[in-house]
Amino acid sequence: MNIQFRLDQLPESLTVLAAGMISIFAVIGVIIVATIALNKIFSDDKKTDE
Repeated sequence: MNIQFRLDQLPESLTVLAAGMISIFAVIGVIIVATIALNKIFSDDKKTDE
């Protein structure tokens, strides 16, 4: 197995890396928003002060 570091491929690699990380954060954001929305929809508004 021959692994070489090629500087001419670095910009393309960083572009792919950035796209992947942005996609991960977008998916996490969608999951957070969906969780908040579901909590607001299905939460009981009956709060008792005892």
